[in-house]
Amino acid sequence: MAQLEHYLRRRSPGRSTPVHYVSDVRQFQRLCPKPWAEVTRTDVDACVDAGLAQGWQPATLQRRVAALKAFFAFCADESEQPDRPNPVQPERHAPYQGDRLPRDVSDETLEQLWLAIDQPRDQSLP
Repeated sequence: MAQLEHYLRRRSPGRSTPVHYVSDVRQFQRLCPKPWAEVTRTDVDACVDAGLAQGWQPATLQRRVAALKAFFAFCADESEQPDRPNPVQPERHAPYQGDRLPRDVSDETLEQLWLAIDQPRDQSLP
């Protein structure tokens, strides 16, 4: 796992992504203790189904699917089999998350905006 974390840190320097991805891969390995080369799409399906049964949120599942995809790409690369098919298929395994709602603008940001308006016509807007 140290090699995977090093690989991920090179891809995402200064972020917490490697730590979370390694944790996600370890969790998958507990659910599916097969050697990586024997893992199939069906095994990933079973992991996703287990996560849904445990109440994982769509965003959590999406990150875990991304972690597994990166893990299997890393394994194929390290074994010098870059053409090996990845058993993770995001369009199949990552649930649709839906569109996020816009966030409210903070009061401080609104205050700065109102202070920057210098036209009387624009200042009259509620």
